[in-house]
Amino acid sequence: MKKPLIQYISAKNRWFWIVVAGVVLCGGVVHHGLASESSADAQKRQTIEKMVADYRANFPDVIEMSTSQAMELMQAKKIVFIDVRRPNEQEVSMLPGAIPHNVFLKNPDTYSEYTKVGYCTIGYRSSRFTQMMKQNGITIYNLHGGMLGWVHGGGKIYDKNGQSFRIHVYGRPWKLAPEGYQEVW
Repeated sequence: MKKPLIQYISAKNRWFWIVVAGVVLCGGVVHHGLASESSADAQKRQTIEKMVADYRANFPDVIEMSTSQAMELMQAKKIVFIDVRRPNEQEVSMLPGAIPHNVFLKNPDTYSEYTKVGYCTIGYRSSRFTQMMKQNGITIYNLHGGMLGWVHGGGKIYDKNGQSFRIHVYGRPWKLAPEGYQEVW
C-alpha cells in the first residue's frame, strides 16, 4: 500500500505546501468565479477599445490616462474628475468626487493642485473638452474609455444617494456597461 504524498514532505515544509495548495485551489475558484470577466463583458471591452481607437485619430494631441492610473491618484487624493456630459446624464451617476465641467470652468485655478481628468461616456466629448482646454493653456487628461472604461476597470460610480449601478450610456451604440449595471439613455 502506498503512503500518502503528505508523509514524504518534511514537517518543516508541510505547512508551506498546504498553503500553496490552498492558494492554487482558491485561485481557481476566484478565477472562475467573481474575479473572472464574462465573455459578454470581454466582448464589450473589445468594442469599447475599438471605439476609443477610432475617435483617438481625431485627437492626436490629447493625453489619456488609464483607469488604473486614475484610481491610484484617487487613492492619493490628488485628482479631480471633470464630467463633460449633460446634466441629465450626470444625474444618473458620476465618478467619485467628480465636478461638472461648467463648475470647473467658473474657476479652474481652484483645482490647480490636482491632476485634472475629463471624462464622458466613452471619451469622445471629453477629448474635445481636453483639447479645447489645452489650447487655453490648461492641462487636462482624458480618461481612457470614459465611464464605460472606468466601470469595466472596477471603478465605482455614484448618484446623489451613494454608490450606484445605473450608468447613462448616451445612446444605444454605447450600451456596453458590464453585467450588473443598468444602462440608461
